[in-house]
Amino acid sequence: MLIACGTSSGRDTDKVEKFDIKMQKPDGTEICVPESTRPAIVAKVSLAVDTDDRVLHICDVTAVYADDSVEAVFDWNGYAELAPAHKKRYDNLYKRQNKKSERRHRLPDRVQILLRKK
Repeated sequence: MLIACGTSSGRDTDKVEKFDIKMQKPDGTEICVPESTRPAIVAKVSLAVDTDDRVLHICDVTAVYADDSVEAVFDWNGYAELAPAHKKRYDNLYKRQNKKSERRHRLPDRVQILLRKK
């Protein structure tokens, strides 16, 4: 459902209706959130700042709700996969992160050759 919701614009589509999302109202608030929501933050916009092509909303948090019975999911492989962290193998994640880190901190071959000549 998460990936499906990300494939259509909420501007033109009622995602709750289109994807048959079951909603709930946390106690003491007027907001509705999907039933499978682990955290929910209720906020009131106190300031809207125009930042060229975006609007930055500064908010006051009025309430925070959490449902520990709902399992948190995370994105893996650039949202290609959604899964709880405990279902992923930590050693594979660790290896991937180290490879990315090595590539990020490694100087281009041409620069390394120039440095070796000195």
